[in-house]
Amino acid sequence: MKIIKIVLISLLLIGGLSNTILAACSQSQTELEIKLPGLDDCIDGPADYLAGIYKLSLGIGVFLAAVVIVMAGIKYATSGDNSGKQKEAREDITQAIFGLLILFGSVIILRTINPDLADLGKWEGLPETEILETDEAARAVCIECKNQANQELKIFKETDSDYLAAEKIFQSGSADAASVATQTMRELEGAEKDRVFSGCVGLCESVPNEEI
Repeated sequence: MKIIKIVLISLLLIGGLSNTILAACSQSQTELEIKLPGLDDCIDGPADYLAGIYKLSLGIGVFLAAVVIVMAGIKYATSGDNSGKQKEAREDITQAIFGLLILFGSVIILRTINPDLADLGKWEGLPETEILETDEAARAVCIECKNQANQELKIFKETDSDYLAAEKIFQSGSADAASVATQTMRELEGAEKDRVFSGCVGLCESVPNEEI
């Protein structure tokens, strides 16, 4: 195990040093704060970073499995007649091969479902999800409907005879009359608001932060 750790640390150091001499990132790229061996400091998007982790994991898995198989083979070859060591060596080889099967089996499954899933570098070029586009379109329709309803409500308050009469009493009448006029104005405005906004309820109920 000490040999494996030493080799891994050496690979990480070599990979880190190989990324130290690079050109500056372009405006469309992002400079990595956490460097990955084999991956440039400048990436075009998160998919590039995920692709680097994905490929690095595959490489480390294959390397570790190869080291375990080699060391188990040496153990088996030098075990002589020691059946215990031979059994341990066979178990190590079996586990390493099983790990490789799991590792490459996951890749095969991803490629079977969708080849692009196993090639994360293509994720940046995929089209935006229809869900996001639908949400933005629904939000725009909802806002337009609310603006139109507010405009109709404003026209109602400026032209409705009952509302204007109550407003006139509120401005020039006694305290009791003003109180009654206020209640009348609220009822008229509420009824009109329910009417003009009724058509927006169905359009806005599924849009976040756009309540009627």
